[in-house]
Amino acid sequence: MIQRSAVLTVIIPVPMDPQSPSLLDTLTLPPRRIRWLALFARALLWLVVSFWMVFGASWGLLHGWIVPRIGEYRPRLEVQASKALGMPVRIGQITAHSEGLIPSFEMRDVVLLDADGREALRLPRVLVALSPKSLWGMGFEQLSIDQPDLEVRRQWQAVCGRAGHVARKH
Repeated sequence: MIQRSAVLTVIIPVPMDPQSPSLLDTLTLPPRRIRWLALFARALLWLVVSFWMVFGASWGLLHGWIVPRIGEYRPRLEVQASKALGMPVRIGQITAHSEGLIPSFEMRDVVLLDADGREALRLPRVLVALSPKSLWGMGFEQLSIDQPDLEVRRQWQAVCGRAGHVARKH
């Protein structure tokens, strides 16, 4: 038996000019600009992936850990609100509603106390809505207060006080 094998030979004409790069050099070594572009694209891809991973972890932490346990943070929130307002703040109840990307919070029976420990301002219901923009600025998108009860007192020196603050006569 005679075996026949087929061999295909391809001849690529290569210029013999010593100044021109060989075909092998142009196929294996990309120009410097392409290498820098590939490095930049790889770094940009890692940056985008890292951002989305941090965003996803933050969203998961917010909705999976903080929102269901918001009532446990009430004492800390009272301390922070008291520091920010400069007067004692008491929060009766706080709940969170996780609808969509950013949750909203509802506080009931929020009371601001004056220097004597008496109620100066009672807020039966406070709704706080957040947005991504408000989170960057550490603020609120919307703050809704239902039926506030403000106590105004006149003291014996003809000085008017409101919500625990006293306006001094000049």
